[in-house]
Amino acid sequence: MGTLNTAVCYGMFVLFVRVFDWHYNLALVVDYGFGAILGYTLHRVGTFADRKHVRQAFGKYAITLVLAFLLNLGLLNLTVRTLQLEPLPAQAVSILFVTMLSYSMQRFWVFRSHHPPETEAQLDENAEAEDDSVSAAPLAV
Repeated sequence: MGTLNTAVCYGMFVLFVRVFDWHYNLALVVDYGFGAILGYTLHRVGTFADRKHVRQAFGKYAITLVLAFLLNLGLLNLTVRTLQLEPLPAQAVSILFVTMLSYSMQRFWVFRSHHPPETEAQLDENAEAEDDSVSAAPLAV
């Protein structure tokens, strides 16, 4: 899902910069606005486990998005101004770093499951309980 969102948003960035001749910073702002909606929808529906804490997840998602945007904006401007790269390759480079940060924050903070993982002892108890219920079940004739 994240790969799809990244590809669509990079395509939009290319369109805005090359076809519409927008400044790369304006293209990035519009790109992130669209990507925020698309990314949240894709991740909520198909990627991450927790679907019960929507309001809390949206707040965390917004924080993650702002941090990712600021990092992306900084890296994009740094690579264009300092390294003298054109905006399209500069954004491609920036995406690599921003995607790693964004994915990690979404996976382990925004959309993490709120159910504590079972311990090995709990797993053993559950398995024993299932074995007991199977052996105690009457045989169907």
